[in-house]
Amino acid sequence: MAGLTLRDLADIGDRLARWQSLAYHSDGRTSQTISCRLCTSRRSIGTETMGPDTTRRYYEGSSDAYFLQTCERDLSSYWAMFEAHLKPGSAIIDLGCGSGRDLKRFAKGGHRPVGIDYSLPLLGLAARFSGQATVLGNIRLVPFRAEAFDAAWAMASLLHLPRSAIGRALRQIAACLKPGAPLFAGLKLGIGEETDSLGRFTTFYAADEWSDILAESNFSVYDLQIDIERRRLADGGFQEIPWIASLAIVRSGSMRRSHLPA
Repeated sequence: MAGLTLRDLADIGDRLARWQSLAYHSDGRTSQTISCRLCTSRRSIGTETMGPDTTRRYYEGSSDAYFLQTCERDLSSYWAMFEAHLKPGSAIIDLGCGSGRDLKRFAKGGHRPVGIDYSLPLLGLAARFSGQATVLGNIRLVPFRAEAFDAAWAMASLLHLPRSAIGRALRQIAACLKPGAPLFAGLKLGIGEETDSLGRFTTFYAADEWSDILAESNFSVYDLQIDIERRRLADGGFQEIPWIASLAIVRSGSMRRSHLPA
């Protein structure tokens, strides 16, 4: 079977019993050692030296509220954009799987999704809500083996990486995808970087800038849209949020394997 096998999924499902260590460091970094048939090796995954990670702290401390806010959100236009490029039974990696909403959607469509997120509370919620396998890890340094997946989905997750880290992360994502695999990414349109009042770090991109970054990271841009989300606020008002929705295809080439972590 191409991509993930049932044995692969069972191996991921048993990951909790086989983790060797899990540590939250005093400066906010997190790391763990995992052993997985999809992974390149047993290795440490972490946030490197970014300092205290207030974004992770938000998603861990507010996991229940975030789950309720997002688990039923309708992304029909984005799902259609992505699913048009999927083969039946595709092995999909959901990068920053959050509530598990998209895992549930893709599984219902007959695909084989696996979620990765660095919020342990959210992983539990996502796994229960979707019924799919999830892996604790950081999308800055994906732990999967070369060409493990047929497609990747990254809705509102890559935007939490600093601009200085996005190229490296994308090249590693490309390496764990098969040539010709689609990557959907949803990011916020704008300029600069900010940390909001809840502690969430966000990098904003211009459309041309994001297209260039994808092209430099072994992807060919297939489609790119600008959308405006009208989000209801707690006081009853609305906030308009501009989004970039991109669909890019992994190019083949010898550079792919060189970007997998050792």
